[in-house]
Amino acid sequence: MATILVIDDSATQRALAAGLLKEHAGWQVLTAESGEEAMEIIDRGGIDLVVTDLLMSPMNGLAVIDEVSQRDESIPVIVTTSMGDDTMAVQLIERGAASYVAKKRLQEDLAPTVGKVLQLAKAHQASIDSSNLLTKAEYYYELDTDLEQIEALVSHLPKLMKPAGGIDQRFSQRRSASFGEMEAMQVSMAVSEALHNAYYHGNLELNSHPFEHARDEYQRLAPLRANDRQYAERKILVRVMISGKEARFMVSDEGPGFDTSCLSGDPNDSVDLPSGRGIQMMHNVMDLVQFNDVGNRVVLSKLRKSADA
Repeated sequence: MATILVIDDSATQRALAAGLLKEHAGWQVLTAESGEEAMEIIDRGGIDLVVTDLLMSPMNGLAVIDEVSQRDESIPVIVTTSMGDDTMAVQLIERGAASYVAKKRLQEDLAPTVGKVLQLAKAHQASIDSSNLLTKAEYYYELDTDLEQIEALVSHLPKLMKPAGGIDQRFSQRRSASFGEMEAMQVSMAVSEALHNAYYHGNLELNSHPFEHARDEYQRLAPLRANDRQYAERKILVRVMISGKEARFMVSDEGPGFDTSCLSGDPNDSVDLPSGRGIQMMHNVMDLVQFNDVGNRVVLSKLRKSADA
């Protein structure tokens, strides 16, 4: 059972977030009305994930990220915010947040985001990898239009990027750069968004154009198209390239693509697109996000930080 701590100084918002999470079996939910109270709970141990509001006083969401990291860097933090400014989203990721959820989409996005982050955190804890010794590795995956296959691949991604354990790390860190645990989790979340976009908006052709399908219609069509051979027999191709300099991911679907001219280069401009949150997350985490002209392939790149930095 995973234990989730929800922090919000608004009793209404705190109850809403906790209620959404308590609906899921296997999750125990604790609450705190301030960052200070939350730290006391975290110090007692047993917390697997933190969901915190951004705008609180005196300890805001950014300070919560810092404090949690100092106490236990293996605990991921998801920030809920009413602010739509992409600069703030970038700041949250750079500060060490595993992900973020807009309060206006709390009911739709909170539980799925928590589920993804918990899944990735579990993969990190279970893996023992030697990526610090890596010179270069390349992996190719062919996925069916199948959410279970996508989740299995996403769970495997952190193992490709997690710093080595057990070997002489002083030696290995001199040989190559490294991804920190939280950074590897953020990258995995960004790739997960690309894969889910390939599934829903690519192969299933849902919301291929802005506002084509209303939300209720979207939810009705998704399972129908997932069982329709016209859509379900399409593949998602993934190429992963890991080197001492970067992690690069290429995700391609067999759908018709979309008009990439609607992407100005400013991720804020994509927020109103059907896949806007995913594209925004990719831009906030990765150093490079590049779609092909057709719009059915995206290349994501994250540069490794030097171990000496």
